[in-house]
Amino acid sequence: MLEEVRFLLNFKMDAQSPMALILVGQSELWDRLNLQAYAAIRQRIDLQCKLPHYDRARLAIISIVT
Repeated sequence: MLEEVRFLLNFKMDAQSPMALILVGQSELWDRLNLQAYAAIRQRIDLQCKLPHYDRARLAIISIVT
């Protein structure tokens, strides 16, 4: 699937990219993107957000507060 993403990101690459793409996945997605084979995709990532892992105890505290 990431090869298709790379192809889409390379489509008509000039001063402005014709599309924005949001990749959402578990930590394994970032592990895969860190492979040298996906360096071209990684270089095109403008913004990334990683959510921390929450265990059941942390989720219980969050649900009580909200």
